[in-house]
This record gives sequence, structure tokens and C-alpha cells, in this order.
Amino acid sequence: MGVANQYVLYNGLHHGDDWSPATYTDAFNKIQAFLTANVQ
Repeated sequence: MGVANQYVLYNGLHHGDDWSPATYTDAFNKIQAFLTANVQ
């Protein structure tokens, strides 16, 4: 069984950094697309 994955690096941001609304939106859209494609 293969596992779909995508690694996204937001340059200059680390765990706990204050992300911008655009970064949150991008991350949310990627998660939503993944769930739509892979969850039944």
C-alpha cells in the first residue's frame, strides 16, 4: 500500500513561528485537497 505525501517547506518559517494568513490558507488548501483525494 502506497502512502500519498507531500513535503512543503515554507522558507524562513519554523515550528511555532507566526505564520501569515496566506501561509495558513495555502497549508489548509493542501490538507483539504489531500483529504478529498484520499479519504472515502
